[in-house]
Amino acid sequence: GNHHFDARTRPWFKAAVASQGAGWYPAYRYAIDDEAGTYDAMGMGMSAPLVDAQQRFIGVVTADVALSQLNVLLADITQDMGGVIFLAERDGHLLASSTKEPVYRLTGSGGDRISAPSSSNAVIQAAGKAMREQGQPRGRAFREVDGERHLIDWWTHQLPDGPSITIGVVMPQSRFAAPSEGL
Repeated sequence: GNHHFDARTRPWFKAAVASQGAGWYPAYRYAIDDEAGTYDAMGMGMSAPLVDAQQRFIGVVTADVALSQLNVLLADITQDMGGVIFLAERDGHLLASSTKEPVYRLTGSGGDRISAPSSSNAVIQAAGKAMREQGQPRGRAFREVDGERHLIDWWTHQLPDGPSITIGVVMPQSRFAAPSEGL
């Protein structure tokens, strides 16, 4: 859809050329100009340079996932559990969440990423602040959000050839306390 598209200017292409191997590239705004606006979003993924039999560079192969699709996946996972799941980069910027609040804002030709402590979702915001306070790649904390006590659990996973991703899970205490009290 974009008549002026040049793959050599895209983050995935630049990452493959710079790394000389397979690797992840950071979240970026798509440069697809479709009438429906389907691809007016951000994504991330992996790319690698392609070489011919003489080891001469001939192009780049890439695999990408839209952050909005990660949101859908997390929402499906949490549909029946009554909690919240989110993915964040090491610096706290959100990649995806199971909630409807945005993890980025599109601006001009780019995008502004939202950090967990700055999220408009009170539960994610509390989790982001707890993670920042503890400053550890793995942890657990209880926080009061909107009059209800929540358990926040997080751990960081190092992606092979890529970034560290923090997975945060937040559950209202009532969801796990009531069954155990009944027992």
